[in-house]
Amino acid sequence: MIFKFKSIRSISIQKRLLSAFIILTIIPMTVVGFLSYKKSSDAIQNKINTYSVQLIEEISGNIKKDVEKIENIITELSLSNEIQELEKISEMSDADRMIATYHINDVLIKKFSNMNYIKGFGLKTSADDLIYYGEENLVFDDDYAKLAELYNEAGTEFLLLPHNNNENMFLLCKNFSSISSGKTIGTLLAIIDEAYFSGSYRDINIGDGGEIFILDSDGVVVSSRSADIIHISKPYYENSMIERLKQVETDSIQSFKITIQDSEHMVAFSKIEKTNYYVVGTIPFSYLNAETNELISQILLIGILCIILALIISVVVTKSISSPLNNLVNLMKKAKNGDLRIKAIDQTKDELSVVLGTFNDMVENIKSLILKVQNSSVEVLNNSDKISSSSIRSYQVSEQISMTIQDLAQGISQQAGGASDGAAQMNVLSENINTVGDNMKVILDVITNTEQLSRDALASVNTLNNKAVETRNVTNKIVVDINELNTDMKEIRKIVKVIVDIAEQTNLLSLNASIEAARAGEAGKGFEVVAGEVKKLADQSKEASFGINNIINNIQRKTDSTATIANSAKDIISDQMYAVENTHAAFDSIMKAMDDISNQMLKVQSSVQGILTAKKYTVDSIEHIATISEEAAATVEEISANTEEQMFTYKDFVNLSKNLNDMAHELSNAINIFNI
Repeated sequence: MIFKFKSIRSISIQKRLLSAFIILTIIPMTVVGFLSYKKSSDAIQNKINTYSVQLIEEISGNIKKDVEKIENIITELSLSNEIQELEKISEMSDADRMIATYHINDVLIKKFSNMNYIKGFGLKTSADDLIYYGEENLVFDDDYAKLAELYNEAGTEFLLLPHNNNENMFLLCKNFSSISSGKTIGTLLAIIDEAYFSGSYRDINIGDGGEIFILDSDGVVVSSRSADIIHISKPYYENSMIERLKQVETDSIQSFKITIQDSEHMVAFSKIEKTNYYVVGTIPFSYLNAETNELISQILLIGILCIILALIISVVVTKSISSPLNNLVNLMKKAKNGDLRIKAIDQTKDELSVVLGTFNDMVENIKSLILKVQNSSVEVLNNSDKISSSSIRSYQVSEQISMTIQDLAQGISQQAGGASDGAAQMNVLSENINTVGDNMKVILDVITNTEQLSRDALASVNTLNNKAVETRNVTNKIVVDINELNTDMKEIRKIVKVIVDIAEQTNLLSLNASIEAARAGEAGKGFEVVAGEVKKLADQSKEASFGINNIINNIQRKTDSTATIANSAKDIISDQMYAVENTHAAFDSIMKAMDDISNQMLKVQSSVQGILTAKKYTVDSIEHIATISEEAAATVEEISANTEEQMFTYKDFVNLSKNLNDMAHELSNAINIFNI
């Protein structure tokens, strides 16, 4: 661990702070960005998959209802009196046949004049009589009759009929029999425009690049809203599509992934009941992932902005620390070279300002000390001459004694110098320990402030969590209300359908009444007028019912869209609550870590106090040694005084005075190095 700290200390403080800020910014942004992208991508794909399957099922159901509607019309026609009379057409005269054909044509015109999607309707009797409406080139042959008989046994079936004018049509065929005898009378066939079925999904939007079309069991496209892209009456360009449809259908799965023209797509499908046709919807994954790709771009942009902001903050913080330290280092280098005219200028009030102020005080103390030494050296130079003249007389007598005293004085001086040096070093150590103590107090204050900020942030997260819960409750209420409204719309649609059925029955009754009035001759003309008015009222009721049904369909589409958006908002709020809970847990971890750091700092502070106490005892011991040295020096002075009586000359003092003079000069030269 010490080796690692030394390795870190080899890097400058500025680089360390920059690296720490960048790492603390990149790691959380990377983790949060990845989780957000993954969760949102999965949620969007699952929701679109579910809604697409439901939408395709609804389209399949609508097409089935459209087919059943036409089947009901054919069944109704087959039970009409005009059609049932065709049982005797082989026994009719030519005139009666013409009249019967005229009546049937009149019924067909009244029935299909408002049905633009019926391109043609034909009736072929067992006597090979042909009655048609619409396209005159409608042809009946034995193949169609056999086909009608075959599918009549299994249920309703329709297939794609290639028309001679290259239009795409559906053929719906059915044998009809006599009500009384059960004998087959003939075959009814209706040619239906393909647009009648594609119109039910033409305006449905399943996303950019998404397509809806109908395939038969052989993989041939029988209906498409984009015929220029997906060609009708031709096999679908992705050959594996129909095999995949049949494969997943056996597994009760209605969606799968497939590659179409080198692009991965999601496929949702639904088989139309009683047919061999599939309604298929394809959605490219490029559309499904568009929002998540946009999200990851936004996350990257935010991450880059956060890194830039962290760099700016770290540069500001490191500059606020490194600039004063660099200034202090430069001033110390000048002081090392003897320039004591320096002064650290700092107007701030942080710890570095205190250090710079202490440095200024130290320089002032050194300057005062040097001035005193200079004055003392001058006095030493003046007095050394006097000592030299007086010591010549006693040099010979006290030479031996003076040598002894010199040795003793030298030992005592060395001891006193060592004690002084030890005291000076202890003072330096004392100042450093005091600085460490002050820094520990500052660190404790920073930790306390950080804990308070964490508590405030935790309170904000709790508030955000409560708001998210309230938002989720409101969204759930909206979804429930929309679903209830959707249910009410379905009930109204059932009522409208009943009205339509009543109008159709009334229309049929008015038709029968007109026929009976025609048979009655002049006596039934008034009744025929009444029947006509009843028919008009029935037609108006039917048209109004269709209008109401269209309005209800529009309302229901809007409510479905609103419900979809509300459900999406519900999921987003759930993700938000999950993120808030994670943030709450992160702040709890930060609080625990700050408590541990605070406890460790208290222990360190206690250790520093112990060092300060030991320092005090050490300083006292060194001062005691210095006192003893001073006492020893006093003893030497007493010995020197005792030997003065025996000294007649102090020639030895001459040498001492010369040495003292030389030392004074050396001291003066050394002091002159400093610029005060």
